[in-house]
Amino acid sequence: MSAPSNVVQLRAQHAQNAAALESMAEKLLADGPPTGGQPPYDGGMEARVTKLEETMTEVRERLVRIETRLEGVDSRFDSLESRLSSLPTHKDLHDLTWRIIGACALLVGATFAIARYIH
Repeated sequence: MSAPSNVVQLRAQHAQNAAALESMAEKLLADGPPTGGQPPYDGGMEARVTKLEETMTEVRERLVRIETRLEGVDSRFDSLESRLSSLPTHKDLHDLTWRIIGACALLVGATFAIARYIH
């Protein structure tokens, strides 16, 4: 069974965001900090980049946890979808309503016939 469209959209957006973050981090590591001598490009930039690199492992761990949760959400949606398919549809309820109305009309007619011709 396929995942609902909002889960698919969230996954696509998540993948785009992760790719953009990784691309920015790789570019920063490849180019090094810009020069100029004034903040934010002074000597403190190296310390900030180092701190970002250290926290990147935590970000990746969180990303793995999010992806794991999304897989769990997929399985829950699949089970809901299978349960929803067993519920009666609008057409089923409409047909049932007309059957009940027909049965009631038949009972009224039978009661009238009994009262008129047998009594």
